[in-house]
This record gives sequence, C-alpha cells and structure tokens, in this order.
Amino acid sequence: MNHVHNPWFLTLRFLPLLQILLMKLILYLISLTLPLALWGQDSTLTYPKNQLKFNTFKVLDLYNPGFELGYERRINNYISVHIAGAKLTDLIIKPYDKYDGYRLTCELKYINKMHFEDVFVIPSFSFVQNKMEMTAVGVFARDTVKNWSKWTAETYSDTFSIQKTTWALNANASVLLPYHSFAVEYILGLGIKNRSVTHTDRLYPNDPFRPNRHNGEADAYLRAGAYYTFSMVMTLRVAYCF
Repeated sequence: MNHVHNPWFLTLRFLPLLQILLMKLILYLISLTLPLALWGQDSTLTYPKNQLKFNTFKVLDLYNPGFELGYERRINNYISVHIAGAKLTDLIIKPYDKYDGYRLTCELKYINKMHFEDVFVIPSFSFVQNKMEMTAVGVFARDTVKNWSKWTAETYSDTFSIQKTTWALNANASVLLPYHSFAVEYILGLGIKNRSVTHTDRLYPNDPFRPNRHNGEADAYLRAGAYYTFSMVMTLRVAYCF
C-alpha cells in the first residue's frame, strides 16, 4: 500500500500533534471562562502593588514542564516589573528521562485600565532563558546513507543526552482579572527564540538526526545546532496580591 497517498494514514500520523494542540486549546479556554463569574463583584480597582504568582500552564508544558514562581512589583501608575524562576521537572508530564534545568523570566509591563470593566489589559516585553539537560530517544540514519528514500531500512534508535540553552524575546498582551486579594492573568505573545542544542553519549555522533515530518516542534527540542526560530507565549498565572 502506498502510504503517501492514503488519507487515513496521513490522518493517523497527524493525530498525536492534533491531540496536543486540541488539549492545550481546551485547557486554555476552560481556564479563561472560570473567572468570568467574578467580574464586577468585588474587584480591586487599582492595579496591585505586589503580586506573588504561580504559573499553572508551565506545570503541564508538553516539552519543558516545571514549577514556576514569580514576583511582580508595580513601580508607578503605569509601569510594573515581573521576575520569575522555574525549576524544570517532569513530575506530572514526562516528555524525557533524567530531565533537569531552570528557567528565568523578566517582564516589563505597561499598565492600562479598561473603563468598562474591572480588568486590566497589559502590553509587555519579556526575556526568557531556559537551560536544561535531559535524556531522550531519537532516530538516526547511518552516515553511509546517501539516498534519503532508504530511511526505513537504514535508520536506528539511540538513547542519548541533550544539553540545551535557549533565550527568547517576546512581545506580549495580557489580561489581569483581580478579585479581592487574588488575580488571574492570561498571557499571549510572539517573539524570537535562539536555541543551542548539543548531543552527547551517542553511538555514532556523525550520523544525521532523522526529522519527524509531522511534529516539527518536538523535533526542534531534540535537533542539535544553534539557530533562531519563532517563540509563542500562551500561559496563565494565578496571583496573590498585597
């Protein structure tokens, strides 16, 4: 059977990626609707001076999960600064073996109050740095292979270690919904990211990595090299305000 022209085969190959995207979208939409009932009941009318924040989405991150805590300080009526640190760990979602690392985030915010509702819309710029080590399984081709149509016959799986450092500069838009001493913040953003990935402990270091045509984002987390790519921010933070 020719799998290339079989629509059912292509659907099955795309299914894992579609499930990941759908799960993230559903989780984001559910979390977005939860605080709506609180609007207008007893909201804080001024932007909180101090906020201690927990990033709920990073615990469920599919590629670099971790527990992130942050602190935000309002400098004046218009400017606020948020700093966060995360311990990268896979206690809930386990994308890799022997996964460890950290993430640092620094965000500069411009505070803008919406007059028709007790909610703040906040444009911001953020700098994010990740450094991690992990063990993963990848598919490689023997360096003697010149005809890439022989992938199936000439490839093998190898367990190897990965050292990765990334930094990203993002332009974000967030919404803060305060309620009594608490707040929920939704963040969306786009930016540019630099990845530097190295492999160690491989059987044949010169053999090329075989990309998965249907899950480019997962490949990017494993592929060795130093390069720039796009960065997308989609997350939710829960804050205690004081």
